[in-house]
Amino acid sequence: MTRFLYGHWISLTNYHSCPRLSYILYCRLSFTCICYILFSTLFLKLHLLFDKKKEKKLPSMSSPKTEEVITVDVKQAKTLLQSGHQYLDVRTQEEFRRGHCQAPKIVNIPYMLSTPQGRVKNEDFLDQVSSLLNPADDIIVGCQSGARSLTATTELLAAGFKKVRNMRGGYMSWVDHSFAINKEEPSAN
Repeated sequence: MTRFLYGHWISLTNYHSCPRLSYILYCRLSFTCICYILFSTLFLKLHLLFDKKKEKKLPSMSSPKTEEVITVDVKQAKTLLQSGHQYLDVRTQEEFRRGHCQAPKIVNIPYMLSTPQGRVKNEDFLDQVSSLLNPADDIIVGCQSGARSLTATTELLAAGFKKVRNMRGGYMSWVDHSFAINKEEPSAN
């Protein structure tokens, strides 16, 4: 902008023989540029403000945020499981067979499935959970370290499950606290 003004100042002084007239023209040009900048800034701010108001008026159709997920540590989870909460282990079946939390009510529904290409999301996860658990049930969701269970808990909350909690640290934290585990015996085929 300075280059623009300076360039016009030079052209104005060369064109007009009267320096006073050149200065007046320079001031008018400067005033015009300043007004342009102020109005552009004002327009941009109003535009952004309008967009924010527009976003606030839109109905919320997004899934719950991870901040809305209730996360409990393994000690709290163990107490809740002993008081009758359902434990939903979202690890793969292979991980579950190698060892899982000892809980009175436990079900394994993988959130991710192992494929030759790697792990992919279980597209039937919500249907499988809904077929075994009620949306009104008290549920503790756990996985190996707490990452998959956080995502699964968020998805369950969005699907209408109201009393779902994520277990921080997952099975690894459970083992670190030396809580009881169950291991499935390999079949003798």
